[in-house]
Amino acid sequence: MLFDLFRKNKKDPEIIDEAPSPMETSSPPEAAITAWCRKNRSWSGTAKLFYDLADRGMPLFQTDAEAVSWLSERAGSDPPAATVLGLMHDYGLGIKQSDEEALRLYRFAADQGLAAAQYSLGVIYYNSQGIPQSDQEALKWFRLAADQGDTSALRNLGLMYADGRGVTQSFEEAVRLYRLAADQGNSKAQYSLGFMYAHGRGVPRSDQEAVRLWRLAADQEDARAQCDLGFMYSNGRGVPRSDWEAIRLYMLAADQGDARAQHNLGFMYENGRGVPQSYEEAVRLYRLAADQGDSMAQCNLGLMYYNGRGVPRSYEEAVRLFSLAADHGDAMAQYNLGVCYQNGQGVPPSISEAAEWYRLAADQGHAKAQCNLGFMYENGQGVQKSIAEARGWYQKASAQDEDPEARDWARDSLKRI
Repeated sequence: MLFDLFRKNKKDPEIIDEAPSPMETSSPPEAAITAWCRKNRSWSGTAKLFYDLADRGMPLFQTDAEAVSWLSERAGSDPPAATVLGLMHDYGLGIKQSDEEALRLYRFAADQGLAAAQYSLGVIYYNSQGIPQSDQEALKWFRLAADQGDTSALRNLGLMYADGRGVTQSFEEAVRLYRLAADQGNSKAQYSLGFMYAHGRGVPRSDQEAVRLWRLAADQEDARAQCDLGFMYSNGRGVPRSDWEAIRLYMLAADQGDARAQHNLGFMYENGRGVPQSYEEAVRLYRLAADQGDSMAQCNLGLMYYNGRGVPRSYEEAVRLFSLAADHGDAMAQYNLGVCYQNGQGVPPSISEAAEWYRLAADQGHAKAQCNLGFMYENGQGVQKSIAEARGWYQKASAQDEDPEARDWARDSLKRI
């Protein structure tokens, strides 16, 4: 008998590998541009430029347009003014967005040796904004800025070593660079260094050190650090388990729009951990994260529709959400989609289509998908019958102790064939 869709087959909160995370960019000023700089003075090289300009007579701006006008008069001969004006063009603040103009202004200031401009130019090459992408050019400009102590450049240079972008991958070098920036209070570097400790990359694994670093970053309102610190409290890693503290931290990050925190907070509401159980609130939070493309949230929201929890039951909507997550490579969603095709729920029944989705999930190590695919090979359902293939998939599932139900079922199946 094939495994069906179980309630526990939702996506639990987890710490996500940092590799897909976006590179740190120059943060855009708000309308009250100097107020933004005051708030971010502790870490932002761009904010420091504002204070340098203020010391030289820059007024307090009420609008971005006023800032653009004042900066434009000085950008031709003043590298700090050119850099800040480049930022305005970069984000279309008070002026039409223009990658080309931002690049021109950054390059002018970078050639004058201004670290903040060198850093911003590195970001443009990394992200391919108006120019061909070039890891080598990004590295060049990040190194120049890092040599002047720019903490954002140090952190981004660390990311490139961690990911092996333009350099031989070296977790040890990434750790060294993260630490240089983290020791100077850069919250993103503190987060990244904590991630390395949490996963034992370039350093011995230490949940306690990860917690310490994420707490430093969380205290600076870094949403990712708040989310992952919440995860540590939720699971009792490096700290005594506390659902209440996890909830508090998830809320702080969710209020900043962090999709993972919204998902994790939804998980807590769904399961009544640290808060009264509320399927409706779980659905609301999963939807916020799902709308941002979070595959875990899409999968779990699909399960809420599948089971009719907090929303009217709709297999069609469940399939739509599973498909979104499955197309992003989410193994749980691929498995759930296979179940829907197997049972004809929300889609016309198709054993062959179910087998394809089970295969995608099984290839990623999903134990129940491996069991189902093995069963289909054993019985020739949706695939050509092959006892050898069946045995292979059962053997893979039988070694997965993290899913005892699937493991035991696979072991029993191996005895049978």
